Amino acid sequence: MAIALSLLVSEVAAPPFNNLVCTFSATPQLHVVKDDTLVAKVQELSQLQWDMNTNIQVQSQHAFCIAGVVVWVYIRKEGWGPCA
Repeated sequence: MAIALSLLVSEVAAPPFNNLVCTFSATPQLHVVKDDTLVAKVQELSQLQWDMNTNIQVQSQHAFCIAGVVVWVYIRKEGWGPCA
């Protein structure tokens, strides 16, 4: 179920978040899905660590990193500051 939901979200997400999956484990990881076919993507994600015991503190740190990417992309798109 976690793999299916993660793939669905990564498929419908807009860049720069498309093909990005976060695992649910004690040591959550951000992973970029590289394969093309659905079967290959499921096989790729099934090799990741899916312990189903999510460390909420680390997950929150990932969320802050993702938020930073959102801000950076927005600033760059709008042509503001040194990131433009």
